[in-house]
Amino acid sequence: MPHPLHLRLKTLLLQNTGEVLQQLQKVFAHNPAAYNEVMLLHMRWQHLQQKQRKGTIAAGDEKLEVNQLNDNILGLIDTITPEEAATYDLENAIFKRILVVCKSAERETAMRALFPEAYFKGVEYDVSEQPRPAASVNRFDLVVFDNTPHGDNEDPHELLKHYLEQTAPYVLYFGQPLPLLYQYPEKAYFANSVFSIHARIEEMMMYLKYR
Repeated sequence: MPHPLHLRLKTLLLQNTGEVLQQLQKVFAHNPAAYNEVMLLHMRWQHLQQKQRKGTIAAGDEKLEVNQLNDNILGLIDTITPEEAATYDLENAIFKRILVVCKSAERETAMRALFPEAYFKGVEYDVSEQPRPAASVNRFDLVVFDNTPHGDNEDPHELLKHYLEQTAPYVLYFGQPLPLLYQYPEKAYFANSVFSIHARIEEMMMYLKYR
């Protein structure tokens, strides 16, 4: 049975080839043959990018090279053993405490899908649609605020303001751009896609680690 890491990497490949190759370097850190294959794929990807930037590759050839490269990466992902996947998840797991606040309770399932338990070890979810007491929130390292549905121009965003103004953790806002966030440059951070939310979380966890 495939490990969840296989699916995560294949899904990410649809959005960011470079990030998948970087993660594969970590997965195969103790597998020299596979690691070397990742490096060769990385060089092929960089060379393809150069040709794309310079406009020196025909559309048909570009499509063929992209498909061949993706096929090779997918094949390499399939070779990840359960032991390698488990080791990777353990070494890269985020143990910081994260509170995911859903503006709408209907979003709980979608948000849980963004935080696989194998990788995120300290996540709790609040779908009450009510402000959580500050004393309860302040034991977390980060609040992820899911602002779906976005609301109209008349939306006062009172629930979001509660976490921005009345609680201590940094707030990672997930949703459409919101001018209100510019009023909290030292407290609020922004993400609007699956890839960007994970990138921002990793950046913030690294900051908290060495703060």
